[in-house]
Amino acid sequence: MSVLKSNGPAFGTAAAEPVKRSACLSTRRCIIVATCAMLATVGASAAVVDVKTVSTRADRVSGGDVLVQVTLDSGAPVPITLNGVDVSSAFRPGVTPNMLLGLVTGLNVGTNTLVAGSTSLAITNYPITGPIFSGPHEVPFICTTQNFMLPDGTLFGPPTDANCSAPTKITYLYLPVGATSLVPMTDTTRLPADVSRTTTTTGQTVNFVVRIETSTVDRGIYQSAILHDPTSDPAPTWFAPPRGWNKRLIAIEGAGCPGGWYFQGTAGGSLSIPGIGDFSLFSPARLGEGYALFGNTLQNASQNCNAVLESESALMSKEHFIETYGPPVYTVTEGCSGGSYGSIQPADLLPGLFDGALIACTFPDPLGIAFSGSDGHLLTHYFTFVNPSAFTAAQQVAVSGYKGTQAWIDAANQSGRTDPVPNRVDIPGYSSAAWSPVVPVSLRYDPVSNPHGARPTIYDHARNIYGNNPSTGFALRPFDNVGVQYGLQALNAGTITPEQFVTLNEGIGGYDQDFNYVSNRVVGDLRAIKRAQLGGL
Repeated sequence: MSVLKSNGPAFGTAAAEPVKRSACLSTRRCIIVATCAMLATVGASAAVVDVKTVSTRADRVSGGDVLVQVTLDSGAPVPITLNGVDVSSAFRPGVTPNMLLGLVTGLNVGTNTLVAGSTSLAITNYPITGPIFSGPHEVPFICTTQNFMLPDGTLFGPPTDANCSAPTKITYLYLPVGATSLVPMTDTTRLPADVSRTTTTTGQTVNFVVRIETSTVDRGIYQSAILHDPTSDPAPTWFAPPRGWNKRLIAIEGAGCPGGWYFQGTAGGSLSIPGIGDFSLFSPARLGEGYALFGNTLQNASQNCNAVLESESALMSKEHFIETYGPPVYTVTEGCSGGSYGSIQPADLLPGLFDGALIACTFPDPLGIAFSGSDGHLLTHYFTFVNPSAFTAAQQVAVSGYKGTQAWIDAANQSGRTDPVPNRVDIPGYSSAAWSPVVPVSLRYDPVSNPHGARPTIYDHARNIYGNNPSTGFALRPFDNVGVQYGLQALNAGTITPEQFVTLNEGIGGYDQDFNYVSNRVVGDLRAIKRAQLGGL
């Protein structure tokens, strides 16, 4: 079982913001002790009250570095070491005289020991390519950095390794006066003549210039956006972030699900829906208010419909942001449809990752869609192919439980995300075996021509969570319809007869592992059901 659920303390929020260096930090002595002010006000016997990681939990660090906070009671600053090597110079004062913050680098993959005075902290570091808790990397996995379009219209570039890594690129956008969307700023040495100004929620008035970082995290493509003017502002760091940032952070989630498997992704979580919201990494409204935004292609459900992997990518991406710009006051996540459960499931799995979720057009969870779709599709099959003349159209809708035919059909056709067989002929609008075109046909499952290919279902895509059937290699399924009384409410309402009710439930049937209709009901795998519960799915 690879799912890790935690009820530990919150992480990644601004417990303390660093203050400016004292002028005397230019001396050798002040570098060693971090601040002259601290030297002047404390005695000779220091005690470490607390040591904790700030950018993420200590047992889920990635990329070889982590922001650390050391709290002292009083006394002279204590030496700080990582795996026996002095790293005291990495720390600087926080907002209180007895607090230090530092970006500790050079972590080994695996367990590390940070010691401050007599207090030690175990830090577990994972590669920036992951995984941390999502289980073994998905295979196959198609790299798409070479197809990923940057905001200035150029391409990210070819991958440099089998984990789809690519060198970090920094690009800039700006908002022209009178415009409603950002445009590329190709010359970062001087401001465009038509650049607009904006005032943030914290009262800072700055040029409307946005810094975009594009890099790779957890094998996905990470991007962040933040107000920063390269012509006048110093290069941003965790202890000196851009002055236009209001210290609030928004995670951007994508939408969809079908086809979201076996590739890195070609788009971030940008989605704008009139009347609902602008769920976009490049939202002029949010950026103009001073918010920073981040996202990862694996937080976009149409490119990764595995909520546990989405959670991991969000965790690692947020950590990377904090280590670049410093801790936010709070982090919220937003999205519509697949972006809604891409928001609330990571919040469920990883308490402290997000402080709020701003969601729209939501569903209970990804499995709720799959389960209701599978039930609904059994009914469309029964009424279309098994017993097409035994129920009127009104009775069929009553049995379905939906308010109208189209709502029921739309829900039933969502079951295509659980059907691995390509080109299945079924009711109008049904589409099986959804794939992104970037995944080669030669890698795709076909029960006849390629029985060992990758299977395009939410279960097989998340086989690390649900487990595998040892006899077939297919993912175990939690869907179960044993004992379901289809049409019970319609029977009790007098809309259908007892005979119709009995006949329907005798003939409704179920699905085999390839989503073919079978006469018997489906028994859900108890291991998969338990894993789905433990994984928060």
